[in-house]
Amino acid sequence: MSPMRSGLTRHKTSHGRSANRRLRAVPRRQPKGWEKHWLDEQVAALRGRTPRQAARGKQRPLLEALLRQFEYEADLLAAEGKSGVDTGWLREELDMGHDRED
Repeated sequence: MSPMRSGLTRHKTSHGRSANRRLRAVPRRQPKGWEKHWLDEQVAALRGRTPRQAARGKQRPLLEALLRQFEYEADLLAAEGKSGVDTGWLREELDMGHDRED
């Protein structure tokens, strides 16, 4: 069974080793920052569409790339003990599970 079908996703740890992380293992918090409002704002990187519009349209691959960038930046912050964008919550709100396995 693939990691996505089993509810697991692969990611690199700060030591460079692969690890499995269970999706939705803990309840997601309601974001208090910009994530909540970002979903309905026009984004230049999405050719003027909102993330909600992009998730349903031709800009979906652009949105996927943007979410992956957020995930990368959140991982860098996590390595420093800081928190980043809650991309899991964004993906849930946008119905954007990982489109491919890494």
